[in-house]
Amino acid sequence: MTDDNKTAGGRATEAGMAFQAAVATWFAAQMLAETPIGSQFGLATASNVVGIQCETGDALDDIVVHLEGGGAIYIQCKTRPSLTVGADSALGKTLGQLVELYVQLGQTPLAAAVDVALLAVAEDAPRSLDVLEAGCRMFDHGGVWDVVIAQVPQDKRDALSLFEDHIQHAWRSRVASPLTSDHLVAMARLFRVSRFAENSTGSTWREASRLLGRRLFGGDDAGAAPMESLLGLCRTFIRTGAPVDRSGLLRALRGKGHVDISAPAFNKDIEALLAYSTSEQRRLAKHTRLPLGLGIPINRDCLEPLVAAAGGGSLLVTGEPGAGKTGVLLAVAARLAQAPGPTVFLSVERLSGITLRNDLAAELRLAHDPIEVLAAWPGDQPGVFIIDALDASRGGPSEAVIASFIADAVEKVGPRWSIVASIRSFDLRNGRRFRETFAGAPPNLNFAEKGLDNVRHFHIPRLSS
Repeated sequence: MTDDNKTAGGRATEAGMAFQAAVATWFAAQMLAETPIGSQFGLATASNVVGIQCETGDALDDIVVHLEGGGAIYIQCKTRPSLTVGADSALGKTLGQLVELYVQLGQTPLAAAVDVALLAVAEDAPRSLDVLEAGCRMFDHGGVWDVVIAQVPQDKRDALSLFEDHIQHAWRSRVASPLTSDHLVAMARLFRVSRFAENSTGSTWREASRLLGRRLFGGDDAGAAPMESLLGLCRTFIRTGAPVDRSGLLRALRGKGHVDISAPAFNKDIEALLAYSTSEQRRLAKHTRLPLGLGIPINRDCLEPLVAAAGGGSLLVTGEPGAGKTGVLLAVAARLAQAPGPTVFLSVERLSGITLRNDLAAELRLAHDPIEVLAAWPGDQPGVFIIDALDASRGGPSEAVIASFIADAVEKVGPRWSIVASIRSFDLRNGRRFRETFAGAPPNLNFAEKGLDNVRHFHIPRLSS
């Protein structure tokens, strides 16, 4: 190959990877916006993107988009293929990969019900590809190959005949058994052609940018910069082949300065959890005042040190019965409410009757598990999740549920959320579970209990006169 040919080939490869990154960016934007895309690709309407991976080694491996509930979209990116003969043509290579995918999925017509083999093309690719797409859609709800081809207009007949020729050639070189009409129909159902923008000037890019801005960043115009950052991230994913999910993408965007202010699928749950938190704080407000006259506020020297300790990570708040743990935690919640990060306050008193993890979400009036809600919380400011009165569940049906929830919360959302739970000193000393969950050094030795040097805790001293 001449140097000029090598240079041209390199430019073609660069252009192909740029288009692949642009297509991956479109799907990444749909995943972040939590927008169902199933109907656009012939799948269940409610199908949401839950994961993306590039260069997977599958038959069509430029991009694999994983969908909620199972199923996937296997994508091959070709900017401007045409309806041409020859196994080495862009279309011929892609349909050869379609045969490989069909075999990989088990050679079953049912594959098209949950999976899609997608040829992604540029917005200005030849319009003849739309004829092939329309021809394949003739088989979505039934039909026999030869009968349908005989009935469709000439342009669709030509496109489907070319499709058949490419499939037959690829089948002979890959599969020992004969190609049947049922196989052709199944692969036509599996195969789709869709157009995507190559860059920010294209219509599908602009639509995705507006969607991303509207759903996560406060307005249609706010999506342009995050989309460009997504494009850069997708280029990296192509090089590494690393899988990515929504939470990982959000963290990456936040790291680049794009802080989301909304979580579309979780906004109602966030509102419900904050409302429940506010209601609990009001219900328990009596613990912050002495019952004299109109109520005398209780000021505790441990308040500021505890606020600081909570800001440094998850911990247990210990103390004897009557030490005023609830009042101090309410004061902590009130103080943190003035900070930019979120604060949630719950009391186990209201949760003592739950027996299953789903009961916890139901009691809090949430559609999702509380940990999922915390993980999806928009923004990048640290949050504090306060759980008061663990002793209220001791020996009851909710004890194991609450303990398991706290352990999961510390593990799964601990990097952003400080889980702060109050427990009687006696219960902590005589139980192993919470000592293991909150393993670590006390954050403030002035408020530490003897014998708990390996537990991250903060001791509330008795309320003195």
